[in-house]
Amino acid sequence: MKKVTLSIFFIAIFCEAFTQTLKNEKFFSKELNESILYHVWLPEGWKITKKYPVIYQYEILSISDLNSKLLVNNVSIYSVYYNKIPKTIIVSIDIKNGDEVGYTYGTGNINTKGQNFLKAVKEGIIPAVENKFNGSSKFRCFFGHSQTASYANYLFLHKPDIFNAYILLSPEKLEAQQPPFEIDEQLVQYYKNNHVTYYLADGGLDMPRRQAYAKEISEKVKKLDTSSFMFQFDSFANASHMTILTHAISQALEFIFKPYTSYLDIDTAQNALNYFKKVETELYKLYGLSIEKDNSKNNSISQFFISLAVKNKDGMALSYFADYFMSGKSSGVDLNNVAYSFNSIGWTEKAEEYYKKAIEKSRRDEKQKHSVQNKLNIFTAYRSLALNVYKDDKIKAWEILQKGLLETGEADLNYWIGRHAVENKMYLNEGIKQLLVFINSDHKESWTYFKDQAYYYLGEGYLLLNDKINAKMYLQKALEINSNNEKAKEAIKKL
Repeated sequence: MKKVTLSIFFIAIFCEAFTQTLKNEKFFSKELNESILYHVWLPEGWKITKKYPVIYQYEILSISDLNSKLLVNNVSIYSVYYNKIPKTIIVSIDIKNGDEVGYTYGTGNINTKGQNFLKAVKEGIIPAVENKFNGSSKFRCFFGHSQTASYANYLFLHKPDIFNAYILLSPEKLEAQQPPFEIDEQLVQYYKNNHVTYYLADGGLDMPRRQAYAKEISEKVKKLDTSSFMFQFDSFANASHMTILTHAISQALEFIFKPYTSYLDIDTAQNALNYFKKVETELYKLYGLSIEKDNSKNNSISQFFISLAVKNKDGMALSYFADYFMSGKSSGVDLNNVAYSFNSIGWTEKAEEYYKKAIEKSRRDEKQKHSVQNKLNIFTAYRSLALNVYKDDKIKAWEILQKGLLETGEADLNYWIGRHAVENKMYLNEGIKQLLVFINSDHKESWTYFKDQAYYYLGEGYLLLNDKINAKMYLQKALEINSNNEKAKEAIKKL
């Protein structure tokens, strides 16, 4: 058992920031001779071509949908903004007062009506969600609180083939043996051969009987195989029976989806591509998912695999990851970073390809919506092409720098053009002109970094033209700004 005392980060129930799509559905049960209403919350950016894990819950009295709102908002935050869990479908199944499920605390079983209701859920609602909304059949989680948490234990003990994950908060127990919780050998074997995740939490301010029931469960599940059965019990000291919801939901989501991002914790892999395929196999086995491609809001996943390839200087793996992760949604920044990665391992042709893609993407983005970042992306790509990709072709590099300046007007390119001319002893008059433009420009975001260097290269340029008066003036200026500029010290000795 893990005792947890947290200061709550309160997630507003009526938050307007999230854009889940709510679908109201119903399924007619012949056995019950009535329709069951259920509500499907589709995640932001839901696509019919993509699989999604599904969390199911029973909503007692649909006018009070607190659990749904808390669950949906937490899932949005952890999937869209934190990228800690996959985008997930939430399904809330209406039950008017609890009688429909037919659950009895005394026996821990369900009656005939409850069996028919469960049949409708298993054979009607779940297949409908998986067929119509592309819910994953490999990951079905049941979320329960209080009575529905106790009901979920019935499912866990007697119907283990329906769900393979559980989030159960403060399950109810009325008397010492009600409801019973016993794991027989048949169940031990089932959970040994089937991966199941079970998160349990109680509140320190809740009734002692509920706390005792949670502890009983946490003790009895110890007989299950810990390699296939993943269990966590948290006890929140400051939580009551109702506030356990705001305390525990985020912890629960992180636990049941832990494998979704835990593979990001390593620093190196002997073979990055083999590791990628191993992770993809595991994610498909657990959730029916592939490694997330859409990094438009959070690119930590693509950066992780690209970094592994760069550390191994593995161009083939890097090419695979670039093709896998980079799409029409990839930003100019993403494409520049991939180009830089290729260049860092000496794959200059691929670096050239992706720097050009970064320029084109940023141009298209700028046409749609003006952003300073777009111009910065284009500037970065031109500069990197010239100084890195074409570093051995001085004329080509010069032309690219000029082209970049013409398109962006970035004063920093005046500096790089001037520096390139002086370092390569070419087009010196033009280079000096560009350095003077940079020094006198109002656009000086990089002035702090380059000011002594700009004066040094200006002085060096004049020295190469044998104009010692101007050379001395600008070299001294460089040293006034930075007395540790060793290049300026060496140059001034030549005068």
